[in-house]
Amino acid sequence: MIETEAITTSELPSGALSTTAATTSVIVYSARAVEERSNITLADALPAIDQAGVTWIHICGRPNDATMTALAQKLEIETAALQRLLVKTKRSTLEMIGSHILLHLRFLHQSPRAKAPKERCLVAILGKGFVVSILDKDDGCLEPVKGRIRNPKGVCRKSGADYLLYMMLDTIVDNYFLWIEKVDLQVGQVESMLMNNNGDDIHGKVYALKRHAATLRRSIWPLREVLSNLQRSESPLLSKTMITQVVKVYNHALQAIDSIEGLQEMLSGLMDLHLSHVSQKMNEVMKLLAIVSTTFVPLTFIVGIYGMNFKHMPELDCPWGYPILWTVITVVFSSMLYLFKRKRWI
Repeated sequence: MIETEAITTSELPSGALSTTAATTSVIVYSARAVEERSNITLADALPAIDQAGVTWIHICGRPNDATMTALAQKLEIETAALQRLLVKTKRSTLEMIGSHILLHLRFLHQSPRAKAPKERCLVAILGKGFVVSILDKDDGCLEPVKGRIRNPKGVCRKSGADYLLYMMLDTIVDNYFLWIEKVDLQVGQVESMLMNNNGDDIHGKVYALKRHAATLRRSIWPLREVLSNLQRSESPLLSKTMITQVVKVYNHALQAIDSIEGLQEMLSGLMDLHLSHVSQKMNEVMKLLAIVSTTFVPLTFIVGIYGMNFKHMPELDCPWGYPILWTVITVVFSSMLYLFKRKRWI
């Protein structure tokens, strides 16, 4: 038996970020050193934007109006534009506002303790030498990025803020492959159950997996559009190396989409095969019932004749009439079974 896990999506209206109280952390890194501060206020984090190196200000939860106003003033962006990003529709989008690149990303992430991936919302603002990210809930989805920053031999330590944005996008897309592998494993298990005629709820399992695959595709398709627009961007914030890396992430997204579509086609094939098996079983039952009915038709005819209660029936007075009748019935029954067997109907 296998258990299909439901993919849950955010229940917040119009793609709004979580109302969880916001916490702020900042990482400033260069080729020589990494400085990390956590559980600080945004007012304490904003001056790090002017420091040498690359600055990453990470906000978890929904910032209040005062925080958004302070952030907008520091980045010289209209507060309304930032507020609009936080209540975007559920599709991932990319905007160019002034000298900044603003991304609103909707993606699926599965935390280590969760049974199924959940929808997450990330707002990323790329500026000269810094990235500001706002995540609805911190469940470890960006921990791989922090790990790569802490690696003193990592490429990111010698790269700019655009490479930090690339690492976020790469981590988000790579996480899809983990869930695709799980769905693929479950599809293989369902296929084995179907071929072995083991399990009565194959239809429900296949339908659940098809729904999961459709959810994955709906989630990653807008990300593909964002990556496509980003690689065609002519913003001075993006270096040629960054564009090359974005193309790789874009190709990974296409590969994930192809894998999901392949799973959908496989599941459709399994559903057709399951329905074919059900139809075959029904045909076998109908064939058995037809053979039984056909076999008893002549027998019913014979016994019906001698059940009409006519007075002048010579066979009724014959002392061997009853044994002869049973002999005829047995011969007819055996002959029909032999005929069915010879025709390979049974």
